[in-house]
Amino acid sequence: KTGFSEMDYVGDAINGMAFSLHEQTHQLTQMSRIIEQTQEAFLLFDTEMHVVFVNDAAARLSGYCPKELLGISIKRFTELLGLDPQQLLAGFDWEQAGISPPPGRDIAIRRPDQEEVFIDFRLEVITDSDSDPDSPPYQNLLLVMSDITSRKRLENELHRLAYVDLLTDLPNRRMFMECIESLIVETEENHGSFALIFMDLKDFKNINDSLGHEIGDQVLQQIASLLKAMLPCHDLMARLGRDEFTVLLTELDAKTLIEERSERVSTFADNL
Repeated sequence: KTGFSEMDYVGDAINGMAFSLHEQTHQLTQMSRIIEQTQEAFLLFDTEMHVVFVNDAAARLSGYCPKELLGISIKRFTELLGLDPQQLLAGFDWEQAGISPPPGRDIAIRRPDQEEVFIDFRLEVITDSDSDPDSPPYQNLLLVMSDITSRKRLENELHRLAYVDLLTDLPNRRMFMECIESLIVETEENHGSFALIFMDLKDFKNINDSLGHEIGDQVLQQIASLLKAMLPCHDLMARLGRDEFTVLLTELDAKTLIEERSERVSTFADNL
C-alpha cells in the first residue's frame, strides 16, 4: 500500500511536470507568434554583438531578409543601414544608469534601395539570471525599432507650413522674428555685429492690377530666387508678407563688409 502511494505520488509529480512543460511550450509558441506578427521590429544580439534573432517586421523595415541579417556583427549591421555605431549604442548609457524603460530615440536608416526610413528605436539588455550561479549573468542586447516615417514627414510638413512662405520657399515672418531674437542675444554675448535690410517692391501693386496676381506671384518667385543666389548661405532672407522682404547679414567682421554686402542688396533692389 505504501509502495502504491509512492508510485501514485511520483505519477502525480510527472503529470505535473508534463503539464508545466506543456504550458511553457504553449506560452513560448504564443510569444513567438506575437513577436512575428507585431509591427515592431526586433533584433537580438548575443554577447559578442552578432545577430541571433530577427523577426519579420525587422526584415521589412530594414529591407534585408532574415538570412542576410542573421549572424552578422553589429558593426556590419550599422554599415548596411548607414548608421553610426556610436550613435546606436549610446543607449547603453541609459541602461547602465538603471533608467527603465530605456528612452526611445529617432534616427534615419537607409534601405538597400536607398530609400530613407525614419525609425524610433530603443535598446534593452536581456539578462539570463538562471544561468550558472558561479558565472556572471548572460546578457543579450535587444534592439526594438518602429517605423515613424509617416509621422516624421507630417512633422516636417507642419514645420514647413509654420515657418516657410509657400510661394517663395523663403522663411516667413515667424521664422524671421525667432531668428533675429536669437541673433541679438548671440551678438551681445560674442560682441559681434549684423546688418538688417528691409525692402519692398516699388509699384508692385501695378503689376497685380495690370497683369494679374498669377504674374505677380511669378515675379515674387523670381526676385526671391535671384536674391537667394547672391547671398552667402549663412545670411537669412525672409518674406514678411506681400512684396516685403528682409535680409539678415550675419558673420560680419568689419564695417566694410557690412557696407559692401548691404550695397549689393540695395543696388539690386533699386534696379528692380
